[in-house]
Amino acid sequence: MLSKQTDSANLDYLRSWAVLCVLLDHLAGTSGITLGWLQTLGRVGVLIFFVHTALVLMFSLERSYPVRGWVTAFYVRRAFRVYPLVFACTLAAVVFGIPGWPFSHPLSVSPWMFLVNVLLVQNITLSPSILLVSWSLPYEIQMYLVLPCLFWMVKRSSKPWLVVTLCLLPALVLPRVLDFAHFARISSLVQFVPCFLAGILAFALPGKRSIPAVVWIVGLPLFLLLASLLAGAEMRKGIQYGLCLLLGSVIPFLKEIGNPWLKRAAHLIAKYSYGIYLSHLPAIWLALHLSRLWQRYCATAVLLVALPVLLFHLIEDPMIRYGKVLTMVRGQGSQSYQAQ
Repeated sequence: MLSKQTDSANLDYLRSWAVLCVLLDHLAGTSGITLGWLQTLGRVGVLIFFVHTALVLMFSLERSYPVRGWVTAFYVRRAFRVYPLVFACTLAAVVFGIPGWPFSHPLSVSPWMFLVNVLLVQNITLSPSILLVSWSLPYEIQMYLVLPCLFWMVKRSSKPWLVVTLCLLPALVLPRVLDFAHFARISSLVQFVPCFLAGILAFALPGKRSIPAVVWIVGLPLFLLLASLLAGAEMRKGIQYGLCLLLGSVIPFLKEIGNPWLKRAAHLIAKYSYGIYLSHLPAIWLALHLSRLWQRYCATAVLLVALPVLLFHLIEDPMIRYGKVLTMVRGQGSQSYQAQ
């Protein structure tokens, strides 16, 4: 089992590539580039986010376990980590008429649609996402409901990898069975469970760090490119699960990245990745209002950097710190790793 850690260059690198995949997909799409593998790249990035998030939250739970109230502390910290920025960005989209996609029209937003979007339950109510990229966040929120239980099972077991494997087998089969039985709505709610379990598998595997870091540095982007090329425009569940499980199986065996420049770059991108994820399409939309092409490119580049930095320091970081203060008051103080 991977040991406790508050920082990991390897996981920063993974998270950086996750958000870059989504960003490259949408930059290509708004530039008129419609290659099938580029359209899949964004989906690959979201899947990586799922693996990464499950893994780092297992670390976060481990650092607070078994302090009394550790489950409550987990939910408080996650709420202050995820919801404030979603609320702010969704409200801004409604107030300023920012469309989900830069070339589309703004949605007509009812109070109910706004509520389900800021609560991140639009996949249950089948409401459209005001922020196009926020479609993935409800699956993460719903994963939180069972993660402490899964952590407890893994922590108490003498063979934690076996516990995860036993959970994984029905999770792989269930979406297929539900699709076959024409329960498409229920199937859509559980379709990413194996992706999250891949992150928990990485936590549970008794890995010995023997794979050189250079394999991770070079191999990860090549692997993501290959996965996108093979998947084409349509990414079936089997390909999604295979990608995630392969990542989860490799992570525990990797030596940590040692290059200080690469570590710093990966850390910075990972630090601002949530803001990048939520604000990059509004940034592109704002830049499109300029008349000249070179002005649009320059404005896009500036906004893609400036908006996430501002959002982090004005909203994300203060709310993360406040969530920690609330849990520390109850004796739950534990520093959690950066996670979406």
